[in-house]
Amino acid sequence: MDRPYYTYPRSMGPCLAFSSEDRVYGDLRQGSQQVRILKLHPGLWSANIAAELITADLNTSTLEQHYEALSYSWGGHWMLRRSVTLNGCSYLVADTVYNALKELRLPKKERWLWIDAICINQGNLEERGWQVALMDSIYRKAEKVIVWLGKGSPQLDRSHGAVFRVIRNADKALPTEIDSIRDPIAEMMRARWWSRVWIVQEVALAASVVVRSGPNEVSWDTLTACLERLASKPEQGVDKKVLSFVSTIAELKSSNGDQGRSLLDMALRFRDRVAGNPRDKLLGYLGLLQQPTESLILENPYRKSAGELFAHFAASCITSSGSLAMVAIAEGLAVQKASWAVDWAMMTSPDWRDNDPLAESYSSSYNEPPTAFWNGDLLPSVSESTGRRYSATQSLPAVSMQKGLSWNSLYLNGWRTDTVKSCCDFYSDVKATAKTIRSWEKLAGGPWKNEADLRRVRFFKTLVADAWSGILPQDWPERCQDRLQQKSLTLNDVQPERDMEAQRNSVRHGLSLSTSEQVFHASCLRRRFFITQGGRFGLGGKGVSEKSEVWALLGSQVPFILSPSSAGTPSKFLGQAYVDGLMDYKGDLHEDLRTHKVTTCGFWIR
Repeated sequence: MDRPYYTYPRSMGPCLAFSSEDRVYGDLRQGSQQVRILKLHPGLWSANIAAELITADLNTSTLEQHYEALSYSWGGHWMLRRSVTLNGCSYLVADTVYNALKELRLPKKERWLWIDAICINQGNLEERGWQVALMDSIYRKAEKVIVWLGKGSPQLDRSHGAVFRVIRNADKALPTEIDSIRDPIAEMMRARWWSRVWIVQEVALAASVVVRSGPNEVSWDTLTACLERLASKPEQGVDKKVLSFVSTIAELKSSNGDQGRSLLDMALRFRDRVAGNPRDKLLGYLGLLQQPTESLILENPYRKSAGELFAHFAASCITSSGSLAMVAIAEGLAVQKASWAVDWAMMTSPDWRDNDPLAESYSSSYNEPPTAFWNGDLLPSVSESTGRRYSATQSLPAVSMQKGLSWNSLYLNGWRTDTVKSCCDFYSDVKATAKTIRSWEKLAGGPWKNEADLRRVRFFKTLVADAWSGILPQDWPERCQDRLQQKSLTLNDVQPERDMEAQRNSVRHGLSLSTSEQVFHASCLRRRFFITQGGRFGLGGKGVSEKSEVWALLGSQVPFILSPSSAGTPSKFLGQAYVDGLMDYKGDLHEDLRTHKVTTCGFWIR
């Protein structure tokens, strides 16, 4: 008996073939446009599934056989595999793939398909790497992309296609008919397919898309038109994330070939999405880029750890932009061995992650980060939403010297401004707002009877990150708690899957932080209050402790908190901070650096 071997598709769902590998997979010419197409043999429903792999070249003007590409999500426990015959060998595939093959097989003629889990030799990491780079061409050149939502449900099966008939004629359907499909549509929207990373390019690049659930099929345009009609009535309960995705796909299709699109833009816009392999949180968008510069991240990226891939990408963004904004958004979301690099897997939407067992493979722990004071407008921040622009280093760019450093090291240049002397309770519960403020006030030397007392003014100025002006009454902490409990408002309510400029406008206009309570909530939630050895008041993240160092770093408009370094132990990034008196540099920093009035030092962190 031939020995079994395992291969792992992009989503980490193993396939198992009882054969030697070379009997299933012939060699492809690396660096070429060669791919394998699955020739699915005809058969009746009850017959075993049989298929063979045929090598084709995407460079040819017309492929020998037109093919359809499958867009799907891996599902089920890895032990739940079904046997098919592939190139004469017994081959186990995921239950999702098996059901799709069963449903798509024709009774009397072959069907040509491209399915990544089968057509790519997932056990060959070199092949896997360069074949993934061809996926944009594979989906562009497919005659049709089939979105496979699953084998359906008893509810849909009992309807015998009636639901899909209403969907196809939604523009003419009666209100009662539209109402009758609300629950089946909601069930379709709960399919795991909608949350995946790879579907973005698979649908956006396709010339033609159909959506299939069991035996029922409808075109993408028809389904989205039906969803838009349902969305016109909020009570219909259409998932907002699905609507946002549909809108974004339309935008991407209309701007296909836009040279201004970057990998960072894509990664931020779709940061909520789920990927079984964390590397795909970046690699899954390469096909959408016209000029993938920083996106050609590493040779054979699947041979590198996800952390190394993320750190390399962060360093590339910092080098090209001269900004430490990428470091700013790493607070609470950092790679384990590189405190300055964003772990993109941790940015997955909590509701999608909690409902997806695959997420456990790359994000076992998740701590929602605090709202940034500044992040270069990459994401919603206190600075952007209030209009309070900080200038701790007057926009002077970061100095990049990454060459020769280990992958988890980042070179920084700046000067230490202060050291944390003492810090207070961590604020994470709105119900404890008044108690937390009073404990912070006590550490700062309060309470103060005179509302105009300079230390009191400085203290409350710190609580709102100098982004709200006015004198607050003595009972403001209690009032603040009452108002926050009545109506919760955070910047994280912004939906990520939208055009970045539209998202920024929604923050400015839809979530304007206009009251002292709102600004306090955005500035202090998931932060702690501290006092420095120089007597300054500050707000920092959960990692701030006594002896933490406050730094002004070129490339950042707000102070950063670093752990103290020691012999052989580099500093770590603990988060950004608001520090009273350090948010705006007084004078001409460029001139002060030239005349050595201010002296910087270069060092590296991990």
